[in-house]
Amino acid sequence: MAEGGFNAAELIACLDDWAPADAVVVSDAGNFAHGLLTRFRFDRSRVYLGPVNGAMGYGLPASIGAKLAAPVRPVLCLAGDGGLLMTIGEMETAVRQGLDLTVVVFNNRAYGTIRARQAEAFPGTDFGTSLGEVCFADIARAMGWKAWRACTSREFQFALDRVSRSAGCKLIEVNL
Repeated sequence: MAEGGFNAAELIACLDDWAPADAVVVSDAGNFAHGLLTRFRFDRSRVYLGPVNGAMGYGLPASIGAKLAAPVRPVLCLAGDGGLLMTIGEMETAVRQGLDLTVVVFNNRAYGTIRARQAEAFPGTDFGTSLGEVCFADIARAMGWKAWRACTSREFQFALDRVSRSAGCKLIEVNL
């Protein structure tokens, strides 16, 4: 991966190489989802769970359900900042249930897909798609998760290494 900033395709490829072969990969709705679906390798051992019709907020609750249904399989959730905000309270549920799962949240401080569709339909208009500065890593830690924030490729690789060595609820916040 490039050292400065993030290239979404490289990031997804890095996750693909890192994720165990038997992982249950859960996706929320968001700008990152296209890269996941076109660049992540799914076969008979890897399972994909994703929302229908772009339902935001699906990722975390579905990850909890996947882990409860298949407790020995690794669960990896990919979510955008807007989607995770919709169901962020479920982070407490995951801790209370003693689950071992990983969430990677892509933080672009926006409802990115909505912004893109809005720009197509109403060029030059940006209404209600910006999010404030939310530090998901801090929120996760406050709820009992292990969490890392990645602003560079090196930090992302470091966070993946730490996740691999940790049990319980883990979150990597990727700042785009």
